[in-house]
Amino acid sequence: MIATNNSFSLKLKNLRQKNNLTQEQLANELNTRYHLNESKATISQFEHNKRIPDLDRLINIADYFQVSLDYLCCDVNKANIAEEDNNISVFSYNLKKLREKHHLTQHGLAEKLKVSNGAISKWENCQREPDLSTLKKIKEYFNISYDSLLETNDNSFSSIDDLIDYIINQKVFIEYVGLSNDYKEVESIKLDIKDILKIISRKHK
Repeated sequence: MIATNNSFSLKLKNLRQKNNLTQEQLANELNTRYHLNESKATISQFEHNKRIPDLDRLINIADYFQVSLDYLCCDVNKANIAEEDNNISVFSYNLKKLREKHHLTQHGLAEKLKVSNGAISKWENCQREPDLSTLKKIKEYFNISYDSLLETNDNSFSSIDDLIDYIINQKVFIEYVGLSNDYKEVESIKLDIKDILKIISRKHK
């Protein structure tokens, strides 16, 4: 889940002032563009860290100022640590599971979203992330919430195969083993991981 703290409050205030907007003007801009019902008081509460906007509001604000969600919500030092640690991409995993659930190939989903053929592969392999307008297309196509795309679902692993899929989609794993997009190679690695997990399971029972 995206963590918000006083970093968001400070950045929102800085972005508003940089664009020469009062709190009331920003509220009106957001209301007009995104059909919201914000008030000057709401913006003030955001900027004084007395209230945290929901994910839809965060996306609206990021889109309005043309900044990323990471920039808007994450402390710079924490973002750098996450980058160094090769933290998982929840979006990449969720997108792949949604695509497979709807029986779509990467090419098929690319056609539905009107993006390049390589875009889906890069998103699913943590090599690139979609911009906010494309993220909205994905949300609307699958008829889901932004939360379903960007947040971890604790009940995601309904089987060992789900867990293995999750593991092999992590950036650190892909880089460590030099994983390609070759279907046969991926399936072979899945079987290897399953064998390793069986060995670990027997050892600790």
